Amino acid sequence: MQDDTYVEPDIPQYPMAAATMEEALALADACQAIAERLERLLNLRIATKGTEAYSVMEDFLRIARGVTVECICEVVTKMAYGRHMKAF
Repeated sequence: MQDDTYVEPDIPQYPMAAATMEEALALADACQAIAERLERLLNLRIATKGTEAYSVMEDFLRIARGVTVECICEVVTKMAYGRHMKAF
């Protein structure tokens, strides 16, 4: 039996990242495709080595190559866990 003055506490809802393995694979595939296209542009010498455009393309290529399924899953997990822990 509950006391009439009992008020059930508000239980906060935590948004969770909804990335699935399929989504992670799709993101990694997209980054791989971007890397291949940037590499092609660099190989075609569309941008001249030593120019700002060349440096930017190299940076983007490095970023795109660094994105893996494991990396995406790790980030999503950390984001979900971080949101949950901030509430406490």
